[in-house]
Amino acid sequence: MNAATAITTTSTSNELGPVLEDSVRRYVRASASEATIDAYRADWSCFTTWCDELGRDALPASPETVALFAAARADAGDRPVTVERRLAAIAKAHTVAGVDSPTRATVVRETMKGIRRAIGTAAKKKDALVTPRLLALLNAAGDDLRGLRDRAVLSLGFVGGLRRSEIAALELGDVRFADAGALVTIRRSKTDQEGEGRMVEIAATGSETCPVSALRTWIEAAGLEAGALFREIDRGGNRLEEGRMSDRAVARTVQRLAKAAGLAGDFGGHSLRAGFATSAVGAGVARELVMRQGGWKSENVMRGYVRAAETFRLNYSAALGL
Repeated sequence: MNAATAITTTSTSNELGPVLEDSVRRYVRASASEATIDAYRADWSCFTTWCDELGRDALPASPETVALFAAARADAGDRPVTVERRLAAIAKAHTVAGVDSPTRATVVRETMKGIRRAIGTAAKKKDALVTPRLLALLNAAGDDLRGLRDRAVLSLGFVGGLRRSEIAALELGDVRFADAGALVTIRRSKTDQEGEGRMVEIAATGSETCPVSALRTWIEAAGLEAGALFREIDRGGNRLEEGRMSDRAVARTVQRLAKAAGLAGDFGGHSLRAGFATSAVGAGVARELVMRQGGWKSENVMRGYVRAAETFRLNYSAALGL
């Protein structure tokens, strides 16, 4: 249940009434990305289920209920950032319902402070698919339709510095080929909720692993004329399905090919974006160009995607005469 519909449901699924008109619901849903709405739905469901089991009201919820929920989730193994995300969904549901959010209460804030101190806030990051690793994945992809799609997904996601949600959201019409390569329009992203969009340049290299060639080959082989750029493939690997490739499917593709390539590590959808940042910075590409390609608005945020590239590019040991 998302934040737009959560306000009409209590923890025991009793209707509170049609609080929002359909038009308002529609615009509330449009206020966040599909990925954010999906997260709200899952986290709100987690909270209401927990409330049902303990006989507590989910909407409106008391500060004590929310604090207990946060503690229970931390005890169950949720990282602090995950608990915070769940509380954001609770806050959103209360805000849309027109009632004060219990998440702002002192008991909730102090509980979260204790969770952060006890567990720590360091995020577990996916390993970066730097260029040699990416090439290994491209070589591991098959020659069937799925393999052609996977090569296009991997090479475009890597060179474009794209999020997995951005890859999944691409339409065929977002790609425009030119002599020097391809221009890809990212219509909306995690940090661009208003849909201003950005243009990503994918240069042609003429090599066997050219991302532009991989993209052209996939589009032609799949016979795409409109709609989603990346589609689901049947189990046999050669029949195109109607459904759009999801962002989770992008992550699973990375994991499947990393395993096939014999790579050890924790890989996922973010590995492509981290691999781009790490490889580009390690190759000496100017930071502002890396940020523009990946759509980073903050250099500090972009640094979080770089996995020790500069540490070894700047050889302090040699510079200090060791």
